[in-house]
Amino acid sequence: AIVRTMNDSQEAISKDAFLAVVNISTDESLAWQLVNMESQPGIVRHLIAYVLQPDSVHADIACMALSNLSRSERCSQKIVQEMVEERDSIGFDKLIEVFCKENYNPKAKLHYLGPFLCNLTQVREARKYVLDKTRCVVQRLLPYTQYEASTVRRGGIVGTLRNCCF
Repeated sequence: AIVRTMNDSQEAISKDAFLAVVNISTDESLAWQLVNMESQPGIVRHLIAYVLQPDSVHADIACMALSNLSRSERCSQKIVQEMVEERDSIGFDKLIEVFCKENYNPKAKLHYLGPFLCNLTQVREARKYVLDKTRCVVQRLLPYTQYEASTVRRGGIVGTLRNCCF
């Protein structure tokens, strides 16, 4: 019911639903259940698609939920698998593009995409994507290691690069 309420037309109600998902997803076993929910499949797909919309009001909260959902390796594996399968709509290319574009969403800073990317690089496929020389992802992420406006964004990218190095 909470996941369905994230789409409520009343902004205050949908915001509370997003925040509930953030809180629920701090527990690894509950995060795993959310990622694999049969009654509401595609919560990750929904959250990423929401973040990718340039006018999403609760995009920052959605980024926090994605960061929490991807903390464990098994959840990250499942998320990466979904992103690869749905690469045209929620793939890494789109995520990196949005992350690197300042003021992509005037209603959100999207700083928590940094920790989300860091968590995803626990998975080999995500590291392979970041390190693919033809995509120039590392070159696009490097400036964010010096990003003064957000320690969350900076820390996420430092962690991403660390995961790719080791």
